[in-house]
Amino acid sequence: MGQRLTFSGGTVVRTNAIFAVGHDQALGTGNLVFTNTTGSGVATLRASTLSTAASQLRTITNNIQLASGMNVTVDTVSSAQDASGNSVSVNLDTTLSGAISGGGGLTKTNSNKLTLTGNNTYSGSTTVNAGTLEVASGASIGSSATTVNSATLTVNGTAGDVTVNSGGTVKGSGTVSALSIASGGTLAVGNSPGSMTASSATWNGGGTYAWEINNFLGSAGSAYDFLNVTGNLTINASSGNKFIIDVISLLASNNTAGEASNFNANSNYSFAIATAAGFFPPARSSSLTTAPS
Repeated sequence: MGQRLTFSGGTVVRTNAIFAVGHDQALGTGNLVFTNTTGSGVATLRASTLSTAASQLRTITNNIQLASGMNVTVDTVSSAQDASGNSVSVNLDTTLSGAISGGGGLTKTNSNKLTLTGNNTYSGSTTVNAGTLEVASGASIGSSATTVNSATLTVNGTAGDVTVNSGGTVKGSGTVSALSIASGGTLAVGNSPGSMTASSATWNGGGTYAWEINNFLGSAGSAYDFLNVTGNLTINASSGNKFIIDVISLLASNNTAGEASNFNANSNYSFAIATAAGFFPPARSSSLTTAPS
């Protein structure tokens, strides 16, 4: 659907369909409904374009309903044809600004960015397999459990349970429920730097906390990263399978790589990189200490 339409009756997409949307107002004002006719159905919502502009954004404002058991893959086209019929590469990001509800789930593919800005209540799983899924400030996927695989989840709003597998990254300044960093996964709280809140957290051996700092005399959550765990922080690591704290120095002026402000090589520094109501095993510490080399 590649033109503006003004109907209000809604749009129904059935199991196994690939539904391409090529205009921000192609769906009128009604709901976009994904039905499930097989009991464990799949479908695809695809952002498309006729424009050859290098960078584009497709915004779908309609509320979306996901039938129970339905999993909808959200992807985009990567090229468009010019006037001569030649294929031109395009970068097409997508924003879903309506409320997503129902018992189904979403899967994010492609290298592009998908942004959710609504107060979403769908209860099926969310899977991020490629690119970036952002839960914008004020938005929510709190009823869905999210798995991140070789991709990025940015939570500036609210998310439910989050599991970050090998190659995946979770970042942002929002709130998540149970947070688990698996071997090969990366925790990068805030937005260079910043803070994140989790109801509980598990750091597994082989995982990484990419901890950023731009001012050695600054405060947690603004000058350096800080994870606030309102419940328990469990560290499942050992001397042979360590959870890695990767210290990243940033310029205070623009948060790009460089020497952080107010660093003195002759001083010792201690920073709280996380806080929690309890730690398991109890002997673990959430503090990072740096000393001059």
